[in-house]
Amino acid sequence: MRRIAAFRLVSAAIAIALLIGETKNSTAQISPTPGTPQMITNQRAITVVGQGLAVAPADTAKIEFRFGNRAPTDQPTQATVASADSNLALPVEIALQPVVDALVAIKVPLGNIQLQSSSLDNPKLVVQVNKPTRDRVQEVVKVVTKALSSDNNLFIQGIGAEYGVKNCVPLERTARRAALRDALTQAQIIAFDLGIKVGDILFVTVYPSFGSPASSSCGSKVGVPVSSIFSVSESMPPYDPSANPEVKLRMQVSITYGIQ
Repeated sequence: MRRIAAFRLVSAAIAIALLIGETKNSTAQISPTPGTPQMITNQRAITVVGQGLAVAPADTAKIEFRFGNRAPTDQPTQATVASADSNLALPVEIALQPVVDALVAIKVPLGNIQLQSSSLDNPKLVVQVNKPTRDRVQEVVKVVTKALSSDNNLFIQGIGAEYGVKNCVPLERTARRAALRDALTQAQIIAFDLGIKVGDILFVTVYPSFGSPASSSCGSKVGVPVSSIFSVSESMPPYDPSANPEVKLRMQVSITYGIQ
């Protein structure tokens, strides 16, 4: 591994040295990279990529409970679950009412509880927690788990979690500034090793932020699976009880500096 790393470092240094060795009157052409326009300059230059990370407490947490249904669906337009006390099939809304009541009892607003069910898939219960803490999220998970009655055919198949912030702009700016600082630091270190000085900025490319869910303007998904047997939800990743309710955002920039 050390030989490979050393080979790559020497190769990079040789490539930069060849660029620096061009005469001042010659024109250096930088080959275009995917996603960036072709740039031709008559000035010696160096290009670096900087990365930045910003972390902020979450304003909201969405906890998604995915339920399995052992009972057959008897009605074509509404999901049902068999009752342990009779042979009748009950709507999922009625079967999950004890769960909803338990959430309301710990002061979760009814408007923050959403039930999603149909005859085509297993039911889901999404609970939104405002200004979440790890203890509060754990409390919600514990209450739902306890409130789900064991005498029916519904069972928790998986738990997902998603954290978000109301305003993503400050987080994006913090991550972008960190990426810009990282790029400048890299350029200065390389310039020092080559015995040159970093000049003016010639070209900048800012890439889209990553680590953000498509369902919100900015944020991150975290979690671990409840069981390896069941598939992970497409909308939310598995819930991690040890994770802090926070949002992580990463930015990346590519900067080309002139060489003095």
